[in-house]
Amino acid sequence: MSALILSVSLSGCQSSPETPVTTTTQPRVVSLTPNLTEILFALEAGPQVVGVTGNDHFPPEVDRLPKIGDLQLNYEALLQLHPDLVVYDPMLNRQQLAQLQKLGLHLEPLSTQTIPDMLASIQELGHKLDKTEQAEQLTAGLKNGLERARLRRQKMSYHPQALVEIWNDPLIAAGKGSYCSEVLEMAGFNNILTRSGYPTLDLEELQRMEPDVLILTHPLPDTPAWRNLKAVRTQCVLQISEDLLVRPGPRVLEALQRMQDWLELRQPPPRA
Repeated sequence: MSALILSVSLSGCQSSPETPVTTTTQPRVVSLTPNLTEILFALEAGPQVVGVTGNDHFPPEVDRLPKIGDLQLNYEALLQLHPDLVVYDPMLNRQQLAQLQKLGLHLEPLSTQTIPDMLASIQELGHKLDKTEQAEQLTAGLKNGLERARLRRQKMSYHPQALVEIWNDPLIAAGKGSYCSEVLEMAGFNNILTRSGYPTLDLEELQRMEPDVLILTHPLPDTPAWRNLKAVRTQCVLQISEDLLVRPGPRVLEALQRMQDWLELRQPPPRA
């Protein structure tokens, strides 16, 4: 399950966003959040990344990096990497943050809970690592791609009610105001779930909602409760990688394209 969904929200930060990391060499960076790792590599700061979590899978280069735990951090392994900067999402578990603060590390919270937050954090991280030009290019490309997706959505006439599954046991779905809901609606769907955040649902509630489309980030459970859903019976199920949809980062454009390609195939033909 995504660490962002399991963790507990908190506030507070450890360093000023206006202060670059000052070292005599390129700063050594540890990332505690997989989507921030993707952003670091997209900023051409991959050679500076010296440690990641066990949940990091992209880009492939991260497989060769030291792992410092996942939902449970290995603080001793983290210290042995001698990082100049540790980046994390403010949704990090409170107990973990308290322990990191005791270690005296240079901590940098970077929120990516919405698309605007993600774009702002790319700029901030670029400033911190002297990658301002790369950050400008990356955000410009993302903004252009997001605008293309918006224009593509405008041409669609079919906007089905959809539910995005984040985890299936128990069922956790993307509610209004969440990053996943933002991507869902930008693609051209309507989010059938009116609750906010990432609520846990029981299957009876899912059956009562009867979404037109199910967007799954995990395999469809082989149970009658799932198989009897209208979306499953009508083959309106879109399987998409959790890494693409749940992790806010540069691959948001790939997630949008996958979703819009699928949706366009189901648009009604224009009237004669």
